[in-house]
Amino acid sequence: MIIDRDKYMTHLKNLVGERDDEETLGILADMTDTYNDLETRSQGSRDWEEKYNSLRKEYKDRFFSDTPSNFEESETIEDDTEEEEKKTFESLFKEGE
Repeated sequence: MIIDRDKYMTHLKNLVGERDDEETLGILADMTDTYNDLETRSQGSRDWEEKYNSLRKEYKDRFFSDTPSNFEESETIEDDTEEEEKKTFESLFKEGE
């Protein structure tokens, strides 16, 4: 059964009773810290879920858009091979050079 913070602390108080030795106080501190940490982490999980759903939607929409969003249309790749002299096997491996 999942209980809220107040019931959790009440259960701990009932288990401990009047004991106030170092071991008992250490266990109480550990359990309280653990509860607080889990509570903090669970609140952050909603943010991750929202981010995940948002990224998933953007990824899906990317396939249905008319133009690619990551590339500018003005960018072109030029081919410089025409300007260079065409090389042959024989020209690369001449004897005596």
